[in-house]
Amino acid sequence: MDKNLFTRRSIRKYTDQPVPKAMIEDILKAAMAAPTAVNDKQWLFYVVENPELKKQLADSSPYSKFAAEAPVIIVLGYNETEGNAPEFCQINMALVSENLMVEAENLGLGTVMLGVAPHEDRMECIEKILNMKNGERAFAMFPIGYPDQRPADKHKADMSRVFWM
Repeated sequence: MDKNLFTRRSIRKYTDQPVPKAMIEDILKAAMAAPTAVNDKQWLFYVVENPELKKQLADSSPYSKFAAEAPVIIVLGYNETEGNAPEFCQINMALVSENLMVEAENLGLGTVMLGVAPHEDRMECIEKILNMKNGERAFAMFPIGYPDQRPADKHKADMSRVFWM
């Protein structure tokens, strides 16, 4: 079993070391490998390195101010007008998000998922910042960089919440 499923932590502080483009591409490929309903590929990825855009994105929510300091922010979006099962777009994006975060950990990078959807005000704010087209929706942001912190490991397994029948 992949140990990173158990050791991955949400990282909110990064060094200023640039993240190589090849590593970002590996993260994106892993994200795109996620299972989706009827193999729909509605996902959209905005890789943001521009400092002014990062600041604007970080200001989109009171919980994301630190994101401006990350070398890269990946904004995950989706096109709600594409695919065979558009009603599953947000569920699909959650699956894509998990792959993205685990691959970042595999590469020695840190990230955290900053929820955008289903908050319509945040979605619209980010869509405007990124000039997203009609039908394209913002789902989440992922600041990515080399960790400048390592939160303590957490043991999240709680077998009392499992019901064998």
